[in-house]
Amino acid sequence: MSDGATPADVVISEEALRGVAAELRVAKKALVLAHIRPDGDAVGSALALVSLLRAAGGDARAVLADKVPRQYSFLDGAEDILSPSGVKPAFARDALAVAIDTSSPERLGDARALFDSAARTVNIDHHASNPGFADADWIDPSAAAAGEMVRRLARELDWPLTPAARDGLYVAIMTDSGRFTYGNTTAGTLELAAELVRAGARPDILAERVYGEKPVAEWELEARARASLKVEAGGRVASIALAIRDFRETRTTPAAASEFASLPRLLAGVDLALFFYEIEGGKRTKVGFRSVRGVDSNALAGRFDGGGHAQAAGCTVDAPLAEVRPLVIAEAKRFLEGEG
Repeated sequence: MSDGATPADVVISEEALRGVAAELRVAKKALVLAHIRPDGDAVGSALALVSLLRAAGGDARAVLADKVPRQYSFLDGAEDILSPSGVKPAFARDALAVAIDTSSPERLGDARALFDSAARTVNIDHHASNPGFADADWIDPSAAAAGEMVRRLARELDWPLTPAARDGLYVAIMTDSGRFTYGNTTAGTLELAAELVRAGARPDILAERVYGEKPVAEWELEARARASLKVEAGGRVASIALAIRDFRETRTTPAAASEFASLPRLLAGVDLALFFYEIEGGKRTKVGFRSVRGVDSNALAGRFDGGGHAQAAGCTVDAPLAEVRPLVIAEAKRFLEGEG
């Protein structure tokens, strides 16, 4: 049981698990969708669930609105992930649509239309900010990753792990737990990792594929992010930022910066780390929040219509970086001081 969880919470979660399992058990066709700008949990969990559904005899397909980031493209099945336009409308109408690791339907991007038109819908997520938006919702903020939830579903349905599911789930929990260093890492998280290793997952190889093998362009992008460092509020707030020109000049995309939000958190004395980066030609700015225990990133992100987890959250602001960075930093200072 996670910190703050009550027996009632656990009962509700188990009931939701069984409800989602019942939907998956009878699904002959399924579309597994995950959020825009997918991370390791989104990609790994989606591919794992697709592999498990196929092994159980279903016709399952993974769909992402955005391209799979380089560091996850090695996973078995990644080459078969479809774009929303690659799905025939007739298939979508007859399918069970599963949104995984997705806190709201808007986060599905262009894949939302497929979700909305599906015969039945399921929502499997571990973000506390998820309001529930499917025919069957299972939301468990105590899970370190959606990958943990997929493994519990497999047990509930008595589905054996496939090699593709094994590796996808390991990558999902390894990345969303910050290589098993974040506060969301529980004994259950480590026990699941051990189970996957016993089943044949190679931690050394999977970590090298995800975190190593960086091309020069990504090193240059990280150097630019580090050079942008600002430390404020007596050392309690640290931020880094990337403008749209940084991606253009290094010939990279935001997918190459998926781990950058944690960089300022490494500074001694920092309670709140912020990572800003421009999207959509510089018209909008994404903000990643990372914090120590006792500082609720989810609550702060909520002030900008964002959300996520207590120690890791995000938001998108409809303004360029030059406007957003001082605005969010000022709000972060007030938040830490207990104002507003």
